[in-house]
Amino acid sequence: MGLKEFVEYHREILNLGSNLQYLFKEIVFVQFVAMTLLLCVDGFQVIEFDGMSKKFNAFFHTATALIDLFIYSYGGQIIMDSAMAVYDENENIDKSYIIINMKAQAKVKIDTGFFDASLPTFSTILNRVMSLITLLQSFV
Repeated sequence: MGLKEFVEYHREILNLGSNLQYLFKEIVFVQFVAMTLLLCVDGFQVIEFDGMSKKFNAFFHTATALIDLFIYSYGGQIIMDSAMAVYDENENIDKSYIIINMKAQAKVKIDTGFFDASLPTFSTILNRVMSLITLLQSFV
């Protein structure tokens, strides 16, 4: 890939990231907050419910919320990784183009203002959900 193609490809990725950020910022924020609350309540219900059918229902609702949250996180991670791949594939471009390479290292991500949609965010949310479930159990 020549320098011109490299710059054009990177511009396309930056534009795509910017458009996705504009379109999905609020949606991803609401989705992450709602799924976090659902996971807390459903996880608590799985632990506290007595009847098998209620536990079964809460378990599958929890699994669905986890899958939903994972899909958003994984999609955000793919966007971030694809932007970094432009730099990784083109490290052998002449060192006089160091500014272009530095710009190519900038992360393209779906940022909600408080967090970005990525796999580390997914892990953080799961850790916090488990902490909140433990907190809820201490009140019962």
